[in-house]
Amino acid sequence: MANEISFKKIQIKTEEEQLNFLYRKLLQWDKKDVAIENITHPDMSTFLDHMAKSFKSIRKELSLLNSSPTPRHLDLLLTKLERILNKETLETEFLVTHEDRTMKLKEFPLVAILDNIRSSYNVGSFFRTADSLGVSEVALCGYTATPEHSKTKKTTMGAEGSVKWLSFSDASKAIQHYKSIGYTIYALETSDQSTSLEKSIFNKPAALVFGNERFGLTPETLHLCDHCISIPQYGIKNSMNVAVAFGITTFTIIQQWLSPSSEKEIL
Repeated sequence: MANEISFKKIQIKTEEEQLNFLYRKLLQWDKKDVAIENITHPDMSTFLDHMAKSFKSIRKELSLLNSSPTPRHLDLLLTKLERILNKETLETEFLVTHEDRTMKLKEFPLVAILDNIRSSYNVGSFFRTADSLGVSEVALCGYTATPEHSKTKKTTMGAEGSVKWLSFSDASKAIQHYKSIGYTIYALETSDQSTSLEKSIFNKPAALVFGNERFGLTPETLHLCDHCISIPQYGIKNSMNVAVAFGITTFTIIQQWLSPSSEKEIL
């Protein structure tokens, strides 16, 4: 059978080895999109019967795989095995992908300036969100990883091809560049001088500046920005993920631009 999971005579001694063997085989099926009926290969069925007797915590899921498996059954078992084996999973393994469009529905005069973003996964999230919401450009500053970096390229899921990006040695040069072509610069930072996002109105075109996950923006960078805004938070921890903050801010701005009659305080 094409794409069938292969089984060989392998001596598996410890319980951990058994669990790891099962995990690797199921992960192989999941990633290579092996036909669902091949999960019931006779050798696999024998192994699943043995595992069901040995591991009560996953017995139900194993029995489902041995009868009428579905992709959701596989996902459930993989999740349980990952927790038992303390496996680390990556964000890219959970991205739901649908058929892409051939062109954008809308593009807005909105730019994201990323200043020393440490996590390549956050950078990837910025790109995917920018593509999804019609952001026109992303400026990568300082040591922010570009899509040429292998981890970043993986997490952008190809969005770097639909969102223009530029690289600057530091944020000040990016800010100067966008100011010179008419952009209003908005820093996203919690400070005494910040205006609440929900009370703000944004000029077109606009550039949003986001700082390092831990340290935020430097005073020098803040001084270069025209305005400073913050997202209202109602919990205990002031630790919203920077890419999540980008999504919230961008969606709010776009909704405001699409509803010009909304009455808000002008910055």
